[in-house]
Amino acid sequence: MSMEEFKAMMDELIAEEEERLGIGTEEFKERHKETVKRHEEIMEMIERIRKEDEQQKMTKQFVNVKDVMEVCDVSKSAAYGIIRQLNNELKAQNFITIPGKIPKAYFEEKCYGVHISG
Repeated sequence: MSMEEFKAMMDELIAEEEERLGIGTEEFKERHKETVKRHEEIMEMIERIRKEDEQQKMTKQFVNVKDVMEVCDVSKSAAYGIIRQLNNELKAQNFITIPGKIPKAYFEEKCYGVHISG
């Protein structure tokens, strides 16, 4: 089989398959546009979620009483006590502290690897 014969055979197979699939018809073109549009929407959604996750990770450097209550399953007053205790430990090490909040990394370290989601 020569190269020209092989090319002609492949062109014929491609043409038959395009006809079978309806490539080039208005219906095919419209469905293709819809598929491409949906793909773009999904990619934009993924990018938006990724950015929101990055922003949340960057902004959530401290935990508050609500977070401590949730992770430790304690009352509000007990959560404030935990925050106060951890802040006192940090003060003793000459760190700056914020009343009612504790650095997330320090809190997680003191809770033996308990991680806060969200």
